[in-house]
Amino acid sequence: MKKIVALVALVALFVVGVVGVPGLFAATFDQTVGGATGYSAAARPKVFVFETTLDLSDTTGTVADVFQMIKIPADSLVLAVVPTVTTAEGAALTFDVGDGDNADGWIDGADGNAAATYSMAVLTGSVTWDPASLIDAAGETKAITVTGAALGDYVVVGAGVDVSDMNVSATVTAANTVEIRLQNESAGTLDLASSTWTARVYSGTASYSASGGKLYTTADTIDITINTAGANTAVIVLKALVVDL
Repeated sequence: MKKIVALVALVALFVVGVVGVPGLFAATFDQTVGGATGYSAAARPKVFVFETTLDLSDTTGTVADVFQMIKIPADSLVLAVVPTVTTAEGAALTFDVGDGDNADGWIDGADGNAAATYSMAVLTGSVTWDPASLIDAAGETKAITVTGAALGDYVVVGAGVDVSDMNVSATVTAANTVEIRLQNESAGTLDLASSTWTARVYSGTASYSASGGKLYTTADTIDITINTAGANTAVIVLKALVVDL
């Protein structure tokens, strides 16, 4: 009788979920960190904004001078680097922002003679386009106005219709202008329907920002490289958004 009572009690425990047998009942195991309304003690600070200033009135810069500005530890993901010219040079001055691998990996050719902030800007423009019927090896080009676009910016283009194996490319060809090239290499004749084509331009950046950031597996520095001789007035504030992995 005692054995029967014990067996019934054990079954009851299984039913209410106090104990479980692997493979007998599915279960959810809470191993989360963080919190619904805030971060738990299991979290630690992992996102940082580093900031420093280059004052060229203190140290005159000339062509190819490199100023190491922000130390980046190994295993860090740098999401963005943003220079702000707070005092203009008063004469022609351009500068790049990069690191030991690529001198202009973050910013290429920023204007040091204008009080401005340089960071990744995502610009868009669209146009309704009904390409002509294209025979094999034929192509057509369409211009889109994208205000703010400049030579050297990165472009991504999207079509509102199936391009049917045509080759599509896009580039900034002049200030505020993106050209889309549609090329038929299908070995047949193709006639796309009219649709809206959209160009997205990643402006004011070089390769790192356009790729969404850079993972530094080894320690490095974020640098400012001066491209103009006799820079002795400009003040540049440099910020970096860094994730400690």
